[in-house]
Amino acid sequence: MTAIGQAPWPTLTWRQREIIQLLAQGASMPEAAAEFSLSRSTVESYVDRVKEAFGPRELPALLHVLYERDVLAPSELTGPSPDLSPEQQAILRRIAQGESAARMATELRRPVTDVRRDARALLKTLGARNPAHAITRGWAMGLLGTPPEVRSP
Repeated sequence: MTAIGQAPWPTLTWRQREIIQLLAQGASMPEAAAEFSLSRSTVESYVDRVKEAFGPRELPALLHVLYERDVLAPSELTGPSPDLSPEQQAILRRIAQGESAARMATELRRPVTDVRRDARALLKTLGARNPAHAITRGWAMGLLGTPPEVRSP
């Protein structure tokens, strides 16, 4: 919902939505291109237009913003949310902000190899194929925000 006097968030075209949703489910750009019989550069162009409209330059951060603003809804998951270590929680939040592993290591004052190791463990724990998919899973599990089905109107 927007405040009085503010323009509503941009909307996605049906094709942008299809592509973003497939990427949110863990597909790579080449996989999305093949799924929709498009070139990789066309898929990247659709994603770039969404990034320009919403701000974040990294796909995981873009998905986080789209979920935060209710432009997309994370897919439903069953079962309890996993218990993440404090390190994994910090990494998930930083992935959602679009930070690189090197930046995370600097901010967390940890070796980059440890951050990458914890990030791989996080993906495994969440059952995610890549960082973008981790954001979708994190939202669906209530680790990054309240899933839409339990938000109050």
